[in-house]
Amino acid sequence: MRIAVKCSGGYAGQEQTGAIDTQAAAAAEATQLVALVERARFFDRPVPAADEIGADLQKCSITVTDGGRERTITFVQGGSGDTAALSALANAVLQRG
Repeated sequence: MRIAVKCSGGYAGQEQTGAIDTQAAAAAEATQLVALVERARFFDRPVPAADEIGADLQKCSITVTDGGRERTITFVQGGSGDTAALSALANAVLQRG
């Protein structure tokens, strides 16, 4: 499974990117990342509702490729509680990748 994250915006307007291939990661790290994808119901969840718009908000896109499946979800960090699992996944990838 490959997980790629791109976040931009926020007060500083910085862009952060990261990517991880779970097959190349240590076993414990791969297990944790796969669990975060599953907890976010990444391939099953509906598209997040449009959140607030503003230059100071950080917007993130996560793309997960797993076998023949690929999906990208874009959301606002710190937006609704519905995106908390997506934020946790994005933060985990950015810290590692």
